[in-house]
Amino acid sequence: MNRKSELSLQRKHPWIFSGNLSTAASPFKNGQWLNLVSTNNEPVATGIYSATGLVRIRILQFLPEFSKEKIRENLVSAIRRRASVRKETNAYRILHGENDFFPGVTVDRLAQTWVVRIYSSSLMGYGRWLVWNLYDLCKNSKLEEPQPKRIVFDPPEKTGEDKIGSSQSDIAFENPPNVIKRREARIWRGNAEAEKAKADARPADDKNEIQKISPEPVDSKRNAQLRIRETIRLRDVSFPVELPGQKGGIFLDLRNLRRYLLEKKELSRDQNCLHLFSHTGLTSICMDVAGAASVLSVDGSKEALDSFQRVLSKRRNETSCRHRFAQKNIFQELEEILRGQTFGLIVIDPPNLTPDAKSKPNALKSYSYLFANCLASLEESGTIILCSCSGRIQSKELESLAKNILKTKGWSFETFTSLRPEEDHPVRKNFPEGNYFKVHIYENCKKN
Repeated sequence: MNRKSELSLQRKHPWIFSGNLSTAASPFKNGQWLNLVSTNNEPVATGIYSATGLVRIRILQFLPEFSKEKIRENLVSAIRRRASVRKETNAYRILHGENDFFPGVTVDRLAQTWVVRIYSSSLMGYGRWLVWNLYDLCKNSKLEEPQPKRIVFDPPEKTGEDKIGSSQSDIAFENPPNVIKRREARIWRGNAEAEKAKADARPADDKNEIQKISPEPVDSKRNAQLRIRETIRLRDVSFPVELPGQKGGIFLDLRNLRRYLLEKKELSRDQNCLHLFSHTGLTSICMDVAGAASVLSVDGSKEALDSFQRVLSKRRNETSCRHRFAQKNIFQELEEILRGQTFGLIVIDPPNLTPDAKSKPNALKSYSYLFANCLASLEESGTIILCSCSGRIQSKELESLAKNILKTKGWSFETFTSLRPEEDHPVRKNFPEGNYFKVHIYENCKKN
């Protein structure tokens, strides 16, 4: 390492960037495990090398020698940290990547299914090994984390330059080729047949083991068409989902807002509500359960809205809320969506708008555009909620942006609340990139 990367390790940051490596790193292959040595030639950490992308080394442990026992200890700690979340929902993140000291790997529990994502081809072998250890630990009933009925590997849609590929060279940890096809989701353990599961997961039999993972699926066509049906719950709200999908359409990091809406039902009760970027509609359902008179759910994805309508067809006799849908490009058609309508509750939840540093100025303009236009359609004494999963925009920046718009447009608000991440989305102070999700709530807004 050079001096810059050594200082990064001293701050316990889990990434070493491409510009902070010495020329000695050039012979390394994708996925190679490295013993990291200081400028004084002392071993300080263990990492995994990535041949592509901005992040070239992900730190597994800040110890002179790699310790399997420390991995197991961190896994147990992560499981125990979810104890309170586990009591009220069967849908949560068991492992949250770098924030749980497992770089580039996430594991979500959705009822009886684990969904695994690995965000670099260099981490494939490590990720499989990590999931096996997690599964093995869950045999211990004292930890109260049920073993899954099935485990699904679902590659992320985007990983920058570092694609999760399906070539043999990728699995063998060689440098990935120039063109790599996205790997399809596949079953790592359990039955690939679509089936409806109960809301509460039961531990699997101890005799079950994670299947060995071959470089290619045994039946690629079966895996490509894989659809697993689960029913997840949050308190008294049940929601059927189809896996795999974009986080199962659930977006577990948004649970803090859903909980807030269910606890403060007066925000939704008897209100006409608007949910922009609604995806498969779980947050809209929470407004419904809280007593909303109507909910307009808007998203650009027909597939997501169709999925939401299938969910509502099963709740037809459970609600008097009037649901409406609009498939729109929200950034281009917002004025048309809002024309002639007002709402007592508005939720704005756009996707990540800062995939790189250069995109930040345009992202701030987009947030301003969304918030200002929605504010014009907010009813007196209404509530407007602005969410952001853009990690390069800090919470204070987003708060300042919205408050300046409120002031400029002549609005005041009674209460401002910034929701904290839940226990299954921990944040490490020495990894600011992991503190990506913001939920800002402005209640009882009034025109001056």
